[in-house]
Amino acid sequence: MASIMSVFRKCTDHQYKKSGGTLLTSLTEEESINLFFMVFLIPSGWIMRFLIKFTLAMWALIHVCILAEQTLLDNPETIGLATLHPMIQWVNLSRVEIAIMKNKIEIFIGLICAPMVFMGHAAMIFPVMYFQYIRIKYVSSNLQKHSWSEFEHAIKSLMPEVVWNNFLYAALKNWLLSFVEFSDADRKKNE
Repeated sequence: MASIMSVFRKCTDHQYKKSGGTLLTSLTEEESINLFFMVFLIPSGWIMRFLIKFTLAMWALIHVCILAEQTLLDNPETIGLATLHPMIQWVNLSRVEIAIMKNKIEIFIGLICAPMVFMGHAAMIFPVMYFQYIRIKYVSSNLQKHSWSEFEHAIKSLMPEVVWNNFLYAALKNWLLSFVEFSDADRKKNE
C-alpha cells in the first residue's frame, strides 16, 4: 500500500512534475519495483516469505521515516512522532546503508532460491521470475550495482586467484553481464 501511495504522491507533487517526473518515470523507481517484488510472496514458502517481507519492511521503514520527518517539519508537536524523532533522524541518516543492506539480502535470496525450490520453499517458477526482477533492479538501481560489485569482491577474496583468473569464470561473468548490458559501450566499460 505504501508503494502505491508513494507512486501517486510523486505524480501529484508539483516539484516532481517540474523536474520532469511523470507516472512513467515513477514506475521505474524503487516503489514500483517493490510492487513487483510483492508478487514473490505468492509462490514461496515461509523462509522465502520471511526474507521478502523483511526486505519490504526495510524499504517501508525508510519510506515511512521520510514521510514522518516531513510531517515533523510541518508540525513539530505531532503526537507520537515527536517522541520518535531521534529514531526517525537515525533512519534518515542511515537511509543509504539500509538500502544497501536490503539489496544484499535480495542478492542472497537470488542465490538461495534455486535450492529452496528443491527444499519445497519456493515454486519452480520462482527462480525464473526472481532472475528477471534482479535483472530489472540491476539496470535501474545504482545501489544494486554497488551490492553486486561488493559481492564480486567478496567472492574474489574467498577464491584463489587461479579460479577467478580462469577462462570459465570470465566466461560465466560475461554471460551473466550480457543479460543487463544492452549496448557495446556498456560491455567495453566492464572489460
